[in-house]
Amino acid sequence: SINITGGEPFLREDIWEFTDYLNELDEISEISFITNGTIAGEYIENIKNISKVQEILVSMDGSTEMINDSIRGAKTFNKTIENIKILNDAGINVVLMFTLIKRNYDDAENIHEFAENMNIEGYIVERFIPLGTGSKIKNEIVSAEELKTLYKRIFVKCEASFIEEAH
Repeated sequence: SINITGGEPFLREDIWEFTDYLNELDEISEISFITNGTIAGEYIENIKNISKVQEILVSMDGSTEMINDSIRGAKTFNKTIENIKILNDAGINVVLMFTLIKRNYDDAENIHEFAENMNIEGYIVERFIPLGTGSKIKNEIVSAEELKTLYKRIFVKCEASFIEEAH
């Protein structure tokens, strides 16, 4: 399985040549894109022509315009919503990528209902790791205890069991 990410992978001029190459390799069974979602809809036909594309992972860091755009930039929420609808209408599975920081912690469990309401296949909540330019906002790191508390609440929403391993 290959996840193609960026920056924004759809901005690469050679992305379709590259994905055509990957699509032909017997060793590759799945191809996914990780995108900010703001321009994915412009490339729907290209995406559909790659037989091994299983899903598009779309970064979204809030279930509301105010929260998401405070992290991802002005007007990204509405653009991303439009493109998720285009992907859904084309029959392409969408999975949300939610990067958890202090600023969106209180909103994080709302991503479950958001995903359901948008007919999104699933979502991933991952903890922010301060690498590269992210090291400038180390104060945004969510503690391990906060993460565990959030995961427990999300598991309840999913009607799943949360099993803690003893360390």
